[in-house]
Amino acid sequence: MLFIENEYKKIQETTDKYKKQKYWKIAVGLNQVDDLKPSEELRKLAYENINNIKTYVEVEDELYKYYSKSEKINKSEYECDLVSLKIVELLDNSSFNLTVNALASIHKELFEDVISEQFCGKFRKFDIQKYEEILNGDSANYGNFRTIEEDLKDIVEELNTRKYEINNTNDIVKLAVDCVKKIWDVHPFVEGNTRTTTVFMLKFLDSLGIEDVSNDLFKDNTKYFRDCLVLANYSQLNRYNEFIKPYIKPLYRFFEKFLINDKLELIEIEPVHNNKYYNKIENPSKLMEYEGLNEDLDLDW
Repeated sequence: MLFIENEYKKIQETTDKYKKQKYWKIAVGLNQVDDLKPSEELRKLAYENINNIKTYVEVEDELYKYYSKSEKINKSEYECDLVSLKIVELLDNSSFNLTVNALASIHKELFEDVISEQFCGKFRKFDIQKYEEILNGDSANYGNFRTIEEDLKDIVEELNTRKYEINNTNDIVKLAVDCVKKIWDVHPFVEGNTRTTTVFMLKFLDSLGIEDVSNDLFKDNTKYFRDCLVLANYSQLNRYNEFIKPYIKPLYRFFEKFLINDKLELIEIEPVHNNKYYNKIENPSKLMEYEGLNEDLDLDW
């Protein structure tokens, strides 16, 4: 009997130390978006993985052994360690489909054994808001939970059908910005939106053969990156009847630095003034005309 050699090959873990180092920097950096830092155990294991002493599977086994022996688990380190490893594995794996299911699958892979099973890889069933320091305590404008899946399908369809020149740097920066911003604006998950959306975007770019030029940008500027996403999302009519428009320029500069020129300077950003948190407004005299707001009010029939 003649056996035909199978031409398909299993995707193998890279042995490229430079790539692994880059993936680990991005992974650990992305977890800083929630102020999560890795354990010393992960630092040791990451070093061994980068230098091809241990595989991803062996690192995962060592992590579970480490935490199973711990008398008191540091939950922040536990989340950072496991999610960082999963991010590295996903970035190293070239398989990718630009679909809504792929986004949900990435979330599930990242947060399995970390967050509640009822939220893992599943779109949220309620509306959410989150205190943002860059908004002086206000929240970004997240998508309505009832339209999450439809909104994501529209985004994916637009990205799949968009015309762009792969060698046109402006096209590629806009593609990256639109991908991460539009999905992040929907905020489809209860937790882990920034990490999931960013990994999805990075895998999308990788599937197009697009490489970054700045290895340390996410590692050193994750909080800044998230603030850029917030500012690019936020719009509000403030207490002075001034409309605060989404500020997207810093997000564009971030990706220009990431994808085109590492020497570019990031744009300095600062908190916006909105109509809810009086103690953050720089000029208290502007509040004088609103002193009567504490009075009881009735409907103006």
